[in-house]
Amino acid sequence: MLTAQLRVPRTPRTLVPRPRLTTRLDALAQVPVAVVTGGAGWGKTTLLAEWVRRARSPVAWVTVGPLDGDPVRFWTLVATALSGPAPEATGPALAALGVPSVDPVDVALPLLLNGLAERTAPALLVLDDLHEVTDGRVAAGLELLLENQPPALRVVLAGRGVPVPGLARLRARGRLVEVGREDLRFTDAEARELLAGTPQGDGDAAAGVVSRSEGWAAGLALGALALRGAAAGHAPRPGPPGREHALEYLAAEVLAGQPAARRELLTAVAVLDRASGALLDAVLDRRGSAGELADLERTGTFVGTADGEWYRMHELTRAALLRETDPARTRELLTRAARWSLDAGLPEDAVRALLAAGDHPAAADVLVASTGVFLGTGRVGVFAQLGALLEPAATASVPLLASLAWAAGVTGRLDRVPALLDRAERLLRDGAPDPGYPGFATTAGALASLRSVYGTPPTAAPGAARTAAET
Repeated sequence: MLTAQLRVPRTPRTLVPRPRLTTRLDALAQVPVAVVTGGAGWGKTTLLAEWVRRARSPVAWVTVGPLDGDPVRFWTLVATALSGPAPEATGPALAALGVPSVDPVDVALPLLLNGLAERTAPALLVLDDLHEVTDGRVAAGLELLLENQPPALRVVLAGRGVPVPGLARLRARGRLVEVGREDLRFTDAEARELLAGTPQGDGDAAAGVVSRSEGWAAGLALGALALRGAAAGHAPRPGPPGREHALEYLAAEVLAGQPAARRELLTAVAVLDRASGALLDAVLDRRGSAGELADLERTGTFVGTADGEWYRMHELTRAALLRETDPARTRELLTRAARWSLDAGLPEDAVRALLAAGDHPAAADVLVASTGVFLGTGRVGVFAQLGALLEPAATASVPLLASLAWAAGVTGRLDRVPALLDRAERLLRDGAPDPGYPGFATTAGALASLRSVYGTPPTAAPGAARTAAET
């Protein structure tokens, strides 16, 4: 997923240039930070993708995902993205991020900032979908970045919300340009331009779409579908442009009219977090999914992609499909996707699919079997996050608990370590087999070592860590 997350998303073929907004973003030539915020379907990503494609500065783009809240993973994404425009400035930070137990905010981020501070050539960093960040440590790191921003670096923060402290200070200092929901509303002229290529695009029906959408980009896109449906003999549904109406319209007037094979493919894309042609062929036992996905993306309908291989469904379409999909069918598709992901060497995708399917024991089995893959590829934080999502009953494995304790320790989640070690030790006392642990004579010895290094709270009596090590 790393490659796709670091590519500027494609703009739709129906793109309407919005110079009033791109000109505002051009103010980054004078101020260091821009913030673009708005709800789902308001056109944030499309606006930024349009703007950066004509930017004169080299661009580092990061699309933040649900599991990118771990500080090591987040800053690895940022440093990797910046290694394109500034390779000489990111090497030390990336090296530090690859060392277990290194705090990225205390060590790697200062190295990154120092490297960038020596540059005179400009660079632009875009962080999209920042609402996915829920870890306060990432937010604190972003605040540090903005407070010590190198002169040549410009930063764009975008999402449904931007959880970064200190924006008020930047605003007060005149160091911030903002584009919000009211700014993102399509003007009547922009809306009419968007609808110009549809049937009746300049008639009363189009005027009704413009009025009902109230400038909401997703509402206009649905309106364009409605006009095409009306040209085919389907009466458009009236109503307000709110989310529920949008979902109802999508389900009743757009998705219901799709051919069975297309509807089946769309349902599978909705169920999966991301989809490729090869994955869909395996999940649906068919061929040609890659071509169909590309056709859907080229027409700007239902799905989008950053790299032409992996696709995601637009949020509204996904919500409309999921609420009509049989839960048993959802579990079946997710289980098939997990099997394919394992065979393709994508254990993270497999675990996430099994968790979504509610099969926590199988997800735990994959984590145990793939521990070496996660740890050997620097995804310790992801391993810890996935393990934290497991139901307690599914983690009744001494090796898994030990690995999760180690992962929590090296990623700074020391609060999780004692409980994990306590459970593992209870299992051993209750007769669980001791399969051994890499690098230790016994698993009990590994647990004692982990408690000594990571599992002794600061309030413990002096010598507690040594006592644990000598156990």
